[in-house]
Amino acid sequence: LDGTAVLTHFPPSNTYASQVGVGDLMASATNNKDRDRAPCSMLLFGNGDGGGGPTEAMCEAIDRFADPEGEGVDGVIRCQTASP
Repeated sequence: LDGTAVLTHFPPSNTYASQVGVGDLMASATNNKDRDRAPCSMLLFGNGDGGGGPTEAMCEAIDRFADPEGEGVDGVIRCQTASP
């Protein structure tokens, strides 16, 4: 109303409550329309809107996909956890 600009982000995986499935990870990587300016994208995960946040299973899945040993999961984009 007052002309103030507000920066927003809608995740490339098209959800704010990813369940950390392969489809969400791949969508996050392939649907990033700003790859030329931001080669990484955010995957927001957890049970949102009062659902309790990330589950233990989601955190374990992120750890498997992140694979700190560097081997990754065949056919799945490598990810890492970080704060925004």
